[in-house]
Amino acid sequence: MVSVTVRRDVRWFWAGLSVLLIGGVVGSLILASDVRAREEENARTDAQSAVAYGIVPLFEPTDLQGPIQGERYTKLASEIRTNILSKSPYDKINVWGIDGTVLFSTDPALIGQHITGAQKQLVHQVIKYGTQSRPVGKTFQSYVSLTLRGAPASSVVELDQPYGPVWSAANKPWRILAIVLGVLSFASMLMFALTFRPVDKPSVMRMPHWTGRHPDPKAIGAPGSSQSTAAYQAEVGARLKAEQRAKEAEQRTREAEDQFQKALQELRASEARVKQGQAGLQGPLDELRKMQAQLQSTGERLRQVEAERSSLEDALRQAQQQPAAASPSSSTDPAAEEQARAAQARVVELQSRLAEAEVRASEAEKRS
Repeated sequence: MVSVTVRRDVRWFWAGLSVLLIGGVVGSLILASDVRAREEENARTDAQSAVAYGIVPLFEPTDLQGPIQGERYTKLASEIRTNILSKSPYDKINVWGIDGTVLFSTDPALIGQHITGAQKQLVHQVIKYGTQSRPVGKTFQSYVSLTLRGAPASSVVELDQPYGPVWSAANKPWRILAIVLGVLSFASMLMFALTFRPVDKPSVMRMPHWTGRHPDPKAIGAPGSSQSTAAYQAEVGARLKAEQRAKEAEQRTREAEDQFQKALQELRASEARVKQGQAGLQGPLDELRKMQAQLQSTGERLRQVEAERSSLEDALRQAQQQPAAASPSSSTDPAAEEQARAAQARVVELQSRLAEAEVRASEAEKRS
């Protein structure tokens, strides 16, 4: 089914490409025709300019009354070759009278001849309708009306030029493109036709029906047995090897499943141990937090005791200085003696409090 779909897609691809290439060929030919018509129109315009600016100034009304001969012909022919033919693509110029007589030609043998039939009819059409042109073999002919002031009737100038340059400028590039596209379109259509070629179905090897029992190897090689061929022996051997490999693969699969189950059990046990460890660590963590709090409070009490000890030492030094200051007048002033005794008692009290502070400080240090 997949191969049929792929072939159908390829067929559509080649069909579409063929249509596009054929359209390119047709378009190239149409463009070539348009360019050729445009180049021919340019040639007609150039012919009109050559007559208006090159021939009209050379001719006189009397020149159109009959065939030009003698010195007048020689002079006109020389001026036309010098001023027109040498500077333009034209290689021949004829002047026709209204009656079909050749009045002037760069080929002297044509002067005086008369034309009839289609050529004369063409001269009349040019005089009546204006400039016309046509390719004749390898020559492109342009016919332009020639009217001079004072002339009895109009005449027609024929200017001949090679048609090859005009045709090449218009057709050559587009025709080359059309040829290339034509070759490509032919190849594309050939590939499109090949998509209809019938597909050979792959051969399917039919295996003998398996009954579920292994054949007896002795019966395989027994003479007269229908299973004694070498091909059947090879088939049976391959089947036995395939079954053996299937059993080995099944055994390896079971072992891998057992290993996976063991690894899963170990992972679950590890998760349980981690959870137990987290629960067991919770109690010591609480105790550690309490000890940290006690340590902070003990340190605070220690700082308070040290401050109190330093204040008591200052007070004791002051109390010891007071009896010394009061001792010279103790024999004469009872009030001073009373103050000395009070100061001595204050000193004893402060010493006892200082001792207590030192005991508390030592206990605080032991706790910390």
